[in-house]
Amino acid sequence: EGCSLDGGCASCPYMKMNSYDALMKMCDKIGSAAGEAMLAAQEPRKYESADGAGPSIASQGCVPILHMRHFQKNKTFSDALVEDITTR
Repeated sequence: EGCSLDGGCASCPYMKMNSYDALMKMCDKIGSAAGEAMLAAQEPRKYESADGAGPSIASQGCVPILHMRHFQKNKTFSDALVEDITTR
Protein backbone atom coordinates (compact mmCIF):
# COMPACT_ATOMS: atom_id res chain seq x y z
CA GLU A 1 0.00 0.00 0.00
CA GLY A 2 1.04 3.58 -0.36
CA CYS A 3 3.36 5.92 -2.15
CA SER A 4 6.59 5.08 -0.33
CA LEU A 5 8.49 2.42 1.50
CA ASP A 6 8.13 4.49 4.69
CA GLY A 7 4.69 3.18 5.58
CA GLY A 8 2.28 4.31 2.91
CA CYS A 9 -1.04 6.07 3.49
CA ALA A 10 -1.21 5.38 7.21
CA SER A 11 1.91 7.48 7.83
CA CYS A 12 1.11 10.19 5.26
CA PRO A 13 0.90 13.64 6.92
CA TYR A 14 -1.95 14.61 4.59
CA MET A 15 -4.05 11.69 5.80
CA LYS A 16 -3.37 12.62 9.43
CA MET A 17 -5.01 16.00 8.84
CA ASN A 18 -8.37 14.25 8.62
CA SER A 19 -10.47 13.10 11.54
CA TYR A 20 -13.50 10.88 11.97
CA ASP A 21 -15.51 13.78 13.40
CA ALA A 22 -14.73 15.96 10.39
CA LEU A 23 -15.73 13.13 8.04
CA MET A 24 -19.04 12.63 9.82
CA LYS A 25 -19.79 16.37 9.73
CA MET A 26 -19.21 16.38 5.96
CA CYS A 27 -21.37 13.27 5.48
CA ASP A 28 -24.22 14.88 7.44
CA LYS A 29 -24.29 17.73 4.90
CA ILE A 30 -24.91 15.41 1.97
CA GLY A 31 -28.50 15.39 0.79
CA SER A 32 -29.60 18.78 2.08
CA ALA A 33 -29.82 21.75 -0.30
CA ALA A 34 -27.67 23.96 1.95
CA GLY A 35 -25.15 21.18 2.49
CA GLU A 36 -24.89 20.36 -1.21
CA ALA A 37 -24.38 24.05 -2.02
CA MET A 38 -21.58 24.29 0.55
CA LEU A 39 -19.97 21.04 -0.60
CA ALA A 40 -20.08 22.06 -4.27
CA ALA A 41 -17.26 24.52 -3.62
CA GLN A 42 -15.11 21.66 -2.29
CA GLU A 43 -15.53 19.43 -5.34
CA PRO A 44 -12.19 18.94 -7.10
CA ARG A 45 -11.76 20.35 -10.58
CA LYS A 46 -12.00 17.83 -13.37
CA TYR A 47 -8.69 18.00 -15.19
CA GLU A 48 -8.48 17.12 -18.83
CA SER A 49 -5.38 16.11 -20.73
CA ALA A 50 -3.22 18.88 -22.15
CA ASP A 51 -4.52 18.28 -25.67
CA GLY A 52 -8.05 17.25 -24.64
CA ALA A 53 -7.73 13.94 -26.48
CA GLY A 54 -5.59 11.80 -24.17
CA PRO A 55 -6.17 10.39 -20.71
CA SER A 56 -7.01 12.81 -17.91
CA ILE A 57 -4.33 14.14 -15.60
CA ALA A 58 -5.94 12.22 -12.71
CA SER A 59 -5.68 8.89 -14.54
CA GLN A 60 -2.08 9.69 -15.52
CA GLY A 61 -1.31 10.41 -11.86
CA CYS A 62 -2.46 6.91 -10.90
CA VAL A 63 0.09 5.23 -13.17
CA PRO A 64 3.17 5.56 -10.92
CA ILE A 65 1.15 4.53 -7.87
CA LEU A 66 -0.02 1.38 -9.66
CA HIS A 67 3.58 0.62 -10.69
CA MET A 68 4.69 1.01 -7.05
CA ARG A 69 1.87 -1.23 -5.83
CA HIS A 70 2.83 -3.93 -8.31
CA PHE A 71 6.48 -3.74 -7.28
CA GLN A 72 5.67 -3.89 -3.56
CA LYS A 73 3.36 -6.87 -4.05
CA ASN A 74 5.38 -8.87 -6.60
CA LYS A 75 8.96 -7.62 -6.02
CA THR A 76 9.32 -7.20 -9.79
CA PHE A 77 8.65 -4.40 -12.23
CA SER A 78 5.36 -4.70 -14.08
CA ASP A 79 5.38 -5.44 -17.80
CA ALA A 80 3.65 -2.09 -18.35
CA LEU A 81 6.43 -0.21 -16.56
CA VAL A 82 9.17 -2.05 -18.44
CA GLU A 83 7.42 -1.33 -21.75
CA ASP A 84 6.97 2.33 -20.86
CA ILE A 85 10.65 2.71 -19.98
CA THR A 86 12.02 0.82 -22.97
CA THR A 87 9.79 2.48 -25.57
CA ARG A 88 10.27 6.14 -24.64
